[in-house]
Amino acid sequence: MKKVLLALSACAVFTNVDAQIFSENFARGIPSSFNLIDVDGKTPNAQVNFVTAAWVQRVVGGDTVACSNSWYAPPGQADDWMVTPSIAVPSTGTYLIWEAGAPDQNFPDGYMVYVSTTGNTVADFTAPPIYTNTGEDAPFVTRVADLSAYSGQTIYIAFRNNSTDKFLLYIDDLLVDVFTGYDVSGVVSDLPDVMATGSSHAIIATFTNEAGPFNSADFNYTVNGGAVSTASASALNVDPTETFNVAHSTAFNPSSAGSYTIKMWLSNIDGNVDANPSNDTITKTVYVVDNPPTRKVVSE
Repeated sequence: MKKVLLALSACAVFTNVDAQIFSENFARGIPSSFNLIDVDGKTPNAQVNFVTAAWVQRVVGGDTVACSNSWYAPPGQADDWMVTPSIAVPSTGTYLIWEAGAPDQNFPDGYMVYVSTTGNTVADFTAPPIYTNTGEDAPFVTRVADLSAYSGQTIYIAFRNNSTDKFLLYIDDLLVDVFTGYDVSGVVSDLPDVMATGSSHAIIATFTNEAGPFNSADFNYTVNGGAVSTASASALNVDPTETFNVAHSTAFNPSSAGSYTIKMWLSNIDGNVDANPSNDTITKTVYVVDNPPTRKVVSE
């Protein structure tokens, strides 16, 4: 899940976990503590006849996932539920995070995620879904849902494949955790290795949120240890574990040839100090030349 965020005029993927509450990676199959409910009762197409229940374990790229199906013979709509055991939600800062994917993007399965405070049957999930996807992306993407509405309660979480005549849906790495505080780590910059003298390039960097959600930050950079250039970014709406790009309003404009070391970092996160400054900074060296080499296309 990647966003492009704006810092002023700029264009704008875990983790400071306070306490792991629940996790499941389906390495030993789907646990018996999960309630699997095949409401539709339909027959899978012969090409996906390995889906012998509402959800089954499947190995994908060497990893194990929970898999459901909506390709039936004859065609129809799926209604397959996978419900977690009970989970006690702490008083604050709790999120549900999972990996998901639809392997055939021509027929991407969608799904809904529900929460119940009363039980693990279909009839217990009367509240609107906390997450809806009408056609999931290719495997795998990280999804996040805020569970703060259920603080201090015991809940059950249901994944429901409700697709019509699609293919397969993968769900993996379920995690319920508390994410609080402020910690952003630097990942990479898109600055090139070589630039021409007098050219210009936007300062764009990728960061990962290792802690709780936040909405604003300052994006800073220096060139060869010089003065700090700062641009403020607001309305970011960054979730825990999310990887995102931020671009600075002031571009890099080298006027002479040489080697330039650019350091980039975020600070003042929602007005707070980053709790782990050791992982903040991205460093990139750019070589500026008067006559950069050009690439030629060679045909045979």
